[in-house]
Amino acid sequence: MPRHRAVAAVAPPEASSRVSAREKAVILKAVADKHGSLAAALVVRESDPANPGGVARSLAGVVGWGKPDAEAATLWREDQARAVIRSVTPELIQLGVFEVKAPFYVHDPAAGAKAGYVPLASLKSGKEMAEDALQSEVERAVSALERAYSIALALEQETEGAAIFGALAALGRAPAIPAEVGESASASV
Repeated sequence: MPRHRAVAAVAPPEASSRVSAREKAVILKAVADKHGSLAAALVVRESDPANPGGVARSLAGVVGWGKPDAEAATLWREDQARAVIRSVTPELIQLGVFEVKAPFYVHDPAAGAKAGYVPLASLKSGKEMAEDALQSEVERAVSALERAYSIALALEQETEGAAIFGALAALGRAPAIPAEVGESASASV
């Protein structure tokens, strides 16, 4: 049986400098233990400096309590706007006998790491921009598959893990097989 260890993802530099990844994992576990589950709203409530019993108060700056309300509201509105942009889909696109429902807006490859969106159709005319946009989408999908693969391994879901591994291998991104999994796979052959 695999051993589980909580490790937080790399955070933005301003957040990382105040609370370590290990501390974040411990704090989030305390929130989950207190409430029986973990949700963003609970982390916000538990990190509120005005909450004397808040088990996540050391996350106040990371969560945004140190920001002026106007700045926090702007960030929230931008997040809502991104959700609206992502939700727009064109009418079905006919590709031979297939109909495809694609997003209307995609990340603007010219924007690089900065946020920006362009209509998907506008990328058709530029081969390099189209390839960059597709590569960006594939990277996001691969990242989601890698996450799902690690979850499948942690939960000992061998069939699902193998299917996800196959999808990653088809994309040329097969992860290294942990020794324990390799041993059990060869023993079952």
